[in-house]
Amino acid sequence: MRIGIVVDGKSEFQSLPRIYPRIQTSNTFVRTLLADIQPLANPTKIARAVEVPIITLSKKNVNKIIVLLDLENREECAPQWSGELESAIWPVCRKAGINGLHVVLKVRTFENWLLSDLDFLKSKPNLFQVSKADESKISPNKADNANAKAVMSSCARKPYKKTKDSLIIATEFDPYKAGQNSRSFRRFLRVSGCRHYREQSKRPI
Repeated sequence: MRIGIVVDGKSEFQSLPRIYPRIQTSNTFVRTLLADIQPLANPTKIARAVEVPIITLSKKNVNKIIVLLDLENREECAPQWSGELESAIWPVCRKAGINGLHVVLKVRTFENWLLSDLDFLKSKPNLFQVSKADESKISPNKADNANAKAVMSSCARKPYKKTKDSLIIATEFDPYKAGQNSRSFRRFLRVSGCRHYREQSKRPI
């Protein structure tokens, strides 16, 4: 399976490709493209925003699309909102000749995923100082519920810079340690074909 990723932020666009090689899957991550997706837009507008990237990925013989979006502060639960978005985006995929689609919501933001590899943050005391209080907000399996931007700002030794610091974290980010703390990241692992989460992603392994 050849997978194309569409993301909603520059940090994800630049840093996620550094993580892919450490995901154990028989699938191939072909390319990651950035779309101008407004996370609070309605499904129709989001479908229009991802149309050009999906068509571009179809020319790379991609046969599965994963769209990554922040859940932000939407009132809808993640499964409900992702289902609505998939229904809106499916016609775009079919038009492009792509038969696989998953919308994965980062709960609540990309920072929640970055925080979920707590061991990495603790291993870089020159960059991050993780307090016991901050650690308790992330582990075990609580990263999706954390106020991630506030925690990241609290931990960072220097003022947190989203794109620059996400690249630093992604370079050594361990997807399986992250999976212990973030259910939404486990969902991404599962739809990517990760062999550890082939059957389920509700619980850490």
